[in-house]
Amino acid sequence: MNAIKNASNRLIGETSPYLQQHAYNPVDWYPWGDEAFETAKREDKPVFLSIGYSTCHWCHVMERESFMDADVAGALNRDFISVKVDREERPDVDHIYMLACMSTTGSGGWPLTVFLTPDRKPFYAGTYFPKHDRGGRAGLLTLLAAVSENWRRGRKKLEASAERILSHIQEDGGGDLPSRMSGFGSIASQTASSLMAGYDSRWGGFGSAPKFPSPHNLMFLMRKGHDEPMDSPIWSAVRHTLSAMAAGGLRDHVGGGFCRYSTDRMWLVPHFEKMLYDNALLVMAYTECYEKTGEFAPVIREIITYVTREMSRPAGGYFTAQDADSEGVEGLFYCWTPEQVKAVLGDTDGTRFCFLYDITSKGNFDQMNIPNLIRMPLGGDDMSFSSIVLPKLYEVRSLRIPPLRDEKILLTSNALTAVALAKAGRALEEPVYTREAEKCVKFLLENLRDGRGLLAVHQSSIHATLDGYAYMVWALLETYQSTLNSRWLDEARSLGGLMVETFSGEDGLLYYTASDCADLPMRGVNAHDGATPSGQSVAAHCMLRLARLTGDAFWDEYFDGLVQSLSNQLSGNPQSHNWMMAALLHNANGGMDVTLTPGDGLETLRAALRGFHPFMTVRLDESTTLPKSTAYVCRENTCLAPVNDAAMLKNIIFGSVSAGV
Repeated sequence: MNAIKNASNRLIGETSPYLQQHAYNPVDWYPWGDEAFETAKREDKPVFLSIGYSTCHWCHVMERESFMDADVAGALNRDFISVKVDREERPDVDHIYMLACMSTTGSGGWPLTVFLTPDRKPFYAGTYFPKHDRGGRAGLLTLLAAVSENWRRGRKKLEASAERILSHIQEDGGGDLPSRMSGFGSIASQTASSLMAGYDSRWGGFGSAPKFPSPHNLMFLMRKGHDEPMDSPIWSAVRHTLSAMAAGGLRDHVGGGFCRYSTDRMWLVPHFEKMLYDNALLVMAYTECYEKTGEFAPVIREIITYVTREMSRPAGGYFTAQDADSEGVEGLFYCWTPEQVKAVLGDTDGTRFCFLYDITSKGNFDQMNIPNLIRMPLGGDDMSFSSIVLPKLYEVRSLRIPPLRDEKILLTSNALTAVALAKAGRALEEPVYTREAEKCVKFLLENLRDGRGLLAVHQSSIHATLDGYAYMVWALLETYQSTLNSRWLDEARSLGGLMVETFSGEDGLLYYTASDCADLPMRGVNAHDGATPSGQSVAAHCMLRLARLTGDAFWDEYFDGLVQSLSNQLSGNPQSHNWMMAALLHNANGGMDVTLTPGDGLETLRAALRGFHPFMTVRLDESTTLPKSTAYVCRENTCLAPVNDAAMLKNIIFGSVSAGV
C-alpha cells in the first residue's frame, strides 16, 4: 500500500466516531450535506459516496487498503467529490442507497460504495472493493477510472441509469398503490411454516452459515405457538436455537453479551463485534422464552450485566457497539490459550476450565480458542465452579487492549434497550431492571428531543427516522406495562400521534423519512425487517396496543390502513416481514385486555398476570377507587365478571374460565 501521512480533512469537526476514524485519510472527504453536492455541481464531478460504521470489519479493511492510499486518494480527489456517511447516524441516507445497491446487484452490506450524480441520484453501487483487481472482482482503482471516463464521455447513459434505479426503488419501497388483500392469518401461518422449514435440527437456528440470531424471528414463532405445549415443533426449535446460541462462541462466556453473528453452522466462531441492539433484542427473546418455560434466566441476567457494566454512559444512555478487532487482530481480545488460562487459575482449575470450555493446544480459531460449551452443557458442580473462575478470567482479560467502543448514543438502540430492560424487569421480578428502563426513556425524552421531534443521535441535530419514533413508542409502552405509571402511557400516545403526523403518506403508508426531509432524492418506505424489526412493523404493534390501552379507534383504523398499504409486499415476500406477521397474529387473536384498579392486593393481582401472554395489555384505571384492587378482563369485546382473587384471575388468564358478563 502506498500510504501517506495527511493533515486532517473536513471530517475532523464531526462527532461521529466513524467519521473521526477517517479524518486523517488523504481522501478529501466531505460529510453528507449541501456543501458537497453544490461543489459537485460547480466542478461538474460525480459523487463518490462511502457508507459504513465504526465497528465494521470490512470498512476498516477498505480504509487501510484504499482510503489511506496515495494512489486511490489521488484519483478520488482529482475526479470525484467524496462523501463519508455513518450509517448509524444517518440511517435514512443508508436506506435509500442500500436499496439502490440491492436493486442493481441483488445483495448489499457494508462498506456501501455508491456513485451519484450531483443531484444525489445513484447510478452505480457495490460494497467492498479491493484496491486492485482481485479474483474476478474489479479493484477500486479500475472502477474509479471507468466511472470517471464514462462521466466525461457517456454521461447521458449514467444519468438515465440513475433515473431507472431511482424509479425502481421507489416502486419497490411502496410507491405504488396496492390492492386489498385478504387472508392475513393464513399468510402468517405459511410464513411460520416456511421459517420452520429452514430450521437446523442439529445445531439450532435457521438456514446455513453465516447464522444471525435474528431474535425477532424467534419472537414471531413464539407468538405463532403461544398456546402450544413446550414440546411442540415451534417451541422445540426456539428453545434449541436459544440454547445453542448460549452454548456457542457467539456468546462471550467470560464477559457477557453476544457477538454480531456466527460464521459457521454451530455458533462457534462469531464475527466478534458486539452491537447494543443485538443484545437488547436477545434479552427480549430469552425473556419471552423464560416466561413460557422458566428457562434462560442466567443468560438474561448476564446480558444485562454486560450492557449496564460495559455499555452504559454515566450521565445517561447506552453506547452503540464494540469493535471486533483489537491490536489489529479480529477476536484477539476474546480468545485464550491453555497457558493463559492456567496462568490465571493455576494448573488444576485451569485444566478443568479448559476441558469444560474447549480450550486446547490445537485451538478452535487461528491457533487460539474461543470459550464455548458446544460439546457439553454445564451442570451441577461445574456451574458453581464456573461462577467462581469466570470473574477471575474477566479481571485479567480487562487488562488487555480492548476493542474500540463506539460511544454514540443512538435513539434506536437505546429505545430497544429500554424495551428489553422493562420486559426483563417484569418477567424476572427485578425492580432494578425496571428502574433502568425508566431511567433510559427519561434520558431519551429529555436529551434526544427538540422542538420538531426526536433526534437520532445524542448531541446532534439529526432528526430521527420512523424506526426511532416507533422504537421509542414501544419503549414507552413496555415501561408503562412494567410500572403502570400513566406518564409513560401519555408520552407513548403523544409520541405515537407525532409519529403518524411526521411520517404518514397516502392510504395509511408510513414513510421512513419525515415529510420535511429535503436532502434525499426520495422518501423511502422501509417495511422489510433487517438486523432489527422494521419501523413499520413496530409501529403496527404499537398501534394495536395503543388502541387497547386508550380505547381510541383511531389506532385500529390506522393499523388497518398501514397493513393494506403494504399488502403487496406482505403477500409477495412475507418472510421478509416476520415482525409485521407477528402484529397480524396479534390482530387476528383479538388480544386480552386487563384493567386493574388501585387498592389492596394490586401487586398480588399483577403477579397473577405473569407468564407468556404476548397479546395481553394491562392498564391501571386510576379514576376508580375501591377498597380492594379489582381486575376486569376482556377478550374480543367480551368482558368477564370483575375479580379480586389472584387465583381466579390466573385461571381466567390461562383459559380455564369461560367468558361471561
